[in-house]
Amino acid sequence: MFSNLGPKFNDAPLPSNIGIGIGYANINNENGNSYTLGLDANRLIKDEGSGIRISAGGEYGFNNEIFFRGGVSYERVVAGNRKFIGLGVGYKGLIADQSCGLDFHYLVPFGIATGVSPLQNAFGFTLHLSFGNFQ
Repeated sequence: MFSNLGPKFNDAPLPSNIGIGIGYANINNENGNSYTLGLDANRLIKDEGSGIRISAGGEYGFNNEIFFRGGVSYERVVAGNRKFIGLGVGYKGLIADQSCGLDFHYLVPFGIATGVSPLQNAFGFTLHLSFGNFQ
């Protein structure tokens, strides 16, 4: 993956990134249970001292309705020293060809000295709606 390779935004260049990742998903069609695993590495292109940020995560879905998620992100000290564990739970309901869902997450920093993020030790939620397909 290459990102932010385009023009400047408000006369400031966007940080260009390069990344690679891999994932695996297993879905049991009989009972709707599933699990997904993912791993990726990301690096700023022009910053020699940035190092690589490594992230891994997983999700277990029960009956295609309730989802439990967890992940970890690690970044070296020279790159910002951000180290987080993310925990989450989600619900997806289905009404005819429409679906709705609600996700909660919590971001926990770990390590002796971690970088500061406005999202650390904070809860977040997402409400998502799908209004069928418009064919």
